[in-house]
Amino acid sequence: MSFQDSLASFESNVESFFVTTEHDVQAVIAKIQQDAAIAQSALDSALKWIAANQPTIVADIESALSFAAAVGATSNPEAAIVIKGAQTAVAALNAVASAQGGGASDVATLLAGYQAIQQAQAAAAQTKVAATVSVQTAVTGK
Repeated sequence: MSFQDSLASFESNVESFFVTTEHDVQAVIAKIQQDAAIAQSALDSALKWIAANQPTIVADIESALSFAAAVGATSNPEAAIVIKGAQTAVAALNAVASAQGGGASDVATLLAGYQAIQQAQAAAAQTKVAATVSVQTAVTGK
């Protein structure tokens, strides 16, 4: 095999390597773009769900807050802490719904929404319990 043949073979191998590598990179980029579109769609759906359910969740918390106020639980220091947490949950849910309504569609907003829902669920339950305990304490003196 002559030098020119060896050089041509080497050149062909190098060219083949770069063409193959370029195709591999393009395939990876296409897959990433496809996966990113799927992830963005799921993110959008989750944020829309949070925004759509925010009024119901907030209404549940506000119902618990109204109950707590009606039975005088707001004067109980322990209940007041729980009530403040419920109010914070409402504010967080409102902020996420507002951000989603304003076009926010990112992971940070979704995580804030998830945390707000978790906080809201706990706050509604804790507020009802705190109000009930306050009533029991007022009635029984214990």
